Amino acid sequence: MEIIAQIHGLADAIQRDADRLISVNVNHVPATPFYESTIKVMVLISDYAHSEPTYHEIFEGDSSGKHEKTLEALRDDLATWLCERRKQLREAA
Repeated sequence: MEIIAQIHGLADAIQRDADRLISVNVNHVPATPFYESTIKVMVLISDYAHSEPTYHEIFEGDSSGKHEKTLEALRDDLATWLCERRKQLREAA
């Protein structure tokens, strides 16, 4: 469960760093006797170019299905994405 907590921590960091409205969804499905635990993370960024804000997916990771990854790989991908985003924000400032 430590990795799940790290993923939630990274999601919280992304939300705090947001320069625009960013939605971070973390969906954790605990393990059952028949299935392994899975987690899906989606980072969406708003686009106010339209009268209604629309959301564009800018990161998706999933430990099951078509994006099958280990939880460790998903955590590492999310951490890398956050690091790159912070770098882009610094360069834009």
